[in-house]
Amino acid sequence: AVQMIRGGNVRRSASGLDFQGGYMENDSPPRPMGADVMGEVLMPELLEADLLIWMGDFNYRIDDVSFEDAIDLISQKSWKALLKRDQLRREMKAGRVFQGMREAPINFPPTYKFNKATNGSCLFPSGYDSSEKKRVPAWCDRILYRDSFDSSGLGEQISLTHPILASVAWYKACMDVMDSDHKPVCCMLNVEVAVTDEVSRRQEYGKLMKFNEQVQQCLQESNIIPEIVLSTDSVSLTDRCPSILRITNRCSYNPAIFNIYCEGEPTGSICPCKQNHNASNEQSPLRGCYGFPRWLQVTPGAGVIGPGQTVEISLQYGSEEVLNDMGSNQHCQRDDTIKELVVVIVVNVKGKVSSFSRQHRICVCYRSFYQPWHRNTMECSGRKSLNQ
Repeated sequence: AVQMIRGGNVRRSASGLDFQGGYMENDSPPRPMGADVMGEVLMPELLEADLLIWMGDFNYRIDDVSFEDAIDLISQKSWKALLKRDQLRREMKAGRVFQGMREAPINFPPTYKFNKATNGSCLFPSGYDSSEKKRVPAWCDRILYRDSFDSSGLGEQISLTHPILASVAWYKACMDVMDSDHKPVCCMLNVEVAVTDEVSRRQEYGKLMKFNEQVQQCLQESNIIPEIVLSTDSVSLTDRCPSILRITNRCSYNPAIFNIYCEGEPTGSICPCKQNHNASNEQSPLRGCYGFPRWLQVTPGAGVIGPGQTVEISLQYGSEEVLNDMGSNQHCQRDDTIKELVVVIVVNVKGKVSSFSRQHRICVCYRSFYQPWHRNTMECSGRKSLNQ
């Protein structure tokens, strides 16, 4: 992760740095440009960054030197003498600000304060503040960075635990820029990044999965499917009385997670009149939630069974209106009714962390509580009785 912070509104205070009028040295970092004001986390913490670059007008000045003495040292290019009085270097050395961050050696003139529209390269060092205030020149504009190493990084080797090593190629000021009383600074970093060898990684991963005892134990536990017992493998529904299916978890330490769904297509015995006059409904009865046919209600359809516990599943025939929708038609008479409905439901069971599952199948059958009748049939039956 690489983060770059632009400190455009940084000012010094007695207790540290104040960013954007509210962020102090020991508080949370300022929000990046475009951050959500609702408080959502849009970037990781600064400590999580592998490479951190902080740049901007830090507004640090030079202490204990007059304007004339500073100009004299600048004309001699005595950068070291001026940097001994640099506020930022003193604070960083004392560990009060920008802990763990580094700055490249400075070999350019102070970047503040110039007369506007002044080319610092041509009029150096006479281009500095000529107003009555005569502000002492200072290196206000800085670029700091931090990689995976706390020290200078010399002689260090990158690794997966320390993936980035940065070194400075050059660090300079753009003295010919005349748009401001500051001269911008720029820096080029050479960055070494640790890269994972995918072949070696796969080999090590294979060894770990195959020979590590803890991994093997976890894999075995994750593949355990609790043993369950069903009270029946077939259920017959009549009228509106529900049937109860009991599922018992025989495992004494692992909960069983189950869900119930419909397998295949529900079947039903439909009268010939229905098939002849309503060809659009020749398919199986309409489906409801979880793939169950509309005439079947299963409650609950999923859940968790604790070790050694039993749950009861209610299976109940739906409404008469559903059957009428499936088995009756304006061309049919009273006896044009579905006589029997059959469906296979599956109880799918797995462990708490198991990626495998086991299925148990149950046949559910509904038979109508009344038998269809015909007038001609009744007449024939009466005549047969008289003849006898």
